[in-house]
Amino acid sequence: MSVEITKIEWDVNRTSDSPLREDLRLFEYAKDLGYKITAKRNWHDSLQFQIGNIHIWAIREGVRAADVVDGYFKNHRNYADLKDALDSEWRKLTATV
Repeated sequence: MSVEITKIEWDVNRTSDSPLREDLRLFEYAKDLGYKITAKRNWHDSLQFQIGNIHIWAIREGVRAADVVDGYFKNHRNYADLKDALDSEWRKLTATV
């Protein structure tokens, strides 16, 4: 089970030279595109992005997207980075509307 993440509460102890995770850095961008953002427990976990029947998540080698069909992940696609995945999947979804 996952929870929807609607905002991120930044850690006040985080220093400006600490690299920000890509999923956290692109949180607002994804929300602006219309993605629903979830995590297993809270925003400290890796974020997952959903729009329509498309689900995007981080994997060790990059980012993966898949179509959710009848509750199953199908038609997996790999991307080098999250921004490319968000943009490509959003364009694909909006091109069919």
